[in-house]
Amino acid sequence: MNVIRAIDMGMCFGVKDALTAAAAVPDPTQVTVHGEFVHNPTVTGRLADAGFQ
Repeated sequence: MNVIRAIDMGMCFGVKDALTAAAAVPDPTQVTVHGEFVHNPTVTGRLADAGFQ
């Protein structure tokens, strides 16, 4: 079986915008995220490490 991967892979614009907004939050410990920005354990782990709940 051949697996063909796109040349450009990444996140959609909405996810990028949400992560940019999250990066601008001065105190992530005061913010609760309902749901996930993206289904990526690395990204959600980084958000948790930053203090988001």
